[in-house]
Amino acid sequence: MKDTIQETLTQYLNLDAATGEWDEEPNLALIVQGADGEVTFAPVPVGTEAWSAAPPYQVVWAAGETARLVHSTTGWSPLEKGESLLGIALFSEGWGLSAKADDANALKEWVEGGGQIMNHPDRVEFKMVTALLTDKTTIMLTHPRGGSTEVMDEGAIEGRIPDSLGKALTAFQEVIGF
Repeated sequence: MKDTIQETLTQYLNLDAATGEWDEEPNLALIVQGADGEVTFAPVPVGTEAWSAAPPYQVVWAAGETARLVHSTTGWSPLEKGESLLGIALFSEGWGLSAKADDANALKEWVEGGGQIMNHPDRVEFKMVTALLTDKTTIMLTHPRGGSTEVMDEGAIEGRIPDSLGKALTAFQEVIGF
């Protein structure tokens, strides 16, 4: 199933990058499988205000907590009848460094001098997808502006975003009785 989900995420990211639209706010979605077996995304409604008020990892965690609260008061479920939860994904943008900027000492000096990656002369803008599946598999795809989609090595994926996806996924699993 991981391969099918990764292929669906790759197709989405390639299409998104091909539109030429950049500087978009993040989006959060559940990865679901319909009764027909098709893997799709169910958007998690997060307002623009939330994305601009807090870092994405906090918004992701809060979305899971909000789902718990709404479910406990209204019985709401994020899935349609016959759908199965496969995971959760954050679609976002960010900055990375080009291959010519891979000198760790030079980068360390840049950051220690108060520099930010988004202002580095060798910066590259990326569209990204970070996904956590119900079996705890993490998938991260990046698509640099003007480049092609790359799959990150699962062992290299860690940090606030994967951690907050884990908390949100747990909340959504509780909501649907996973």
